Amino acid sequence: MRFYVTGGEGFIGRHLKKKLASRGHSILSDADLIGDGMVTLPKTGEVCVHRNSEDAWAEAFKRYEVDVVVHNAAVVGTDVVALNPAEATLSNVHGSYNIVRAANAADVGVCYMGTTVIYDTPAYQNQQIFEDSVRKPLTYYGVQKLAGEQLVTGMAKRWSVVRPLFAFGDEGDMNSLIPHELSHRQEHLCFAAEQRVCRHLLRPVQDQGLPTRVRLL
Repeated sequence: MRFYVTGGEGFIGRHLKKKLASRGHSILSDADLIGDGMVTLPKTGEVCVHRNSEDAWAEAFKRYEVDVVVHNAAVVGTDVVALNPAEATLSNVHGSYNIVRAANAADVGVCYMGTTVIYDTPAYQNQQIFEDSVRKPLTYYGVQKLAGEQLVTGMAKRWSVVRPLFAFGDEGDMNSLIPHELSHRQEHLCFAAEQRVCRHLLRPVQDQGLPTRVRLL
């Protein structure tokens, strides 16, 4: 299968592309799209999800025969979103709209990289989160990610959603002190895809779920 990963130069994106390639899948690179004239982000050089039209994305997906787009690109974090909420909204909401519409036009499946911050934070400090748990984001970042997810689940012809709290481990992990501490104590921890912990339980304060080792995504 051929995949395209938006936000492919980020922490999750880089590891995901490596994993997909190791399993024999082909990856559409940003270099190909940039060569076709698609607009990039000035800081990262990644192809921008919202500055390129849905028609441009659809044409690219068709030309390169993409089977699945992993929509990972986002302005991430409560503090980062607050610094430039307008740009964050364009990326996290309008960008998702563009990708979904383009995927539909090109008959491409969408895997959306969501987040557990869409849930009601105080309510789930001491409870497990299930698919039908109350969604009540308390930050603008959470609101944007929930909007992006609803665009995917409500509009995409074929879709799936993954909701890690945050990813950690391996090369390039600069996210926070919590995942670094977990890496040092990894022999005591056993993570599962459902964000369950088999031996020691760690619940970050005012957060939902548990960290996910990046290679498990």
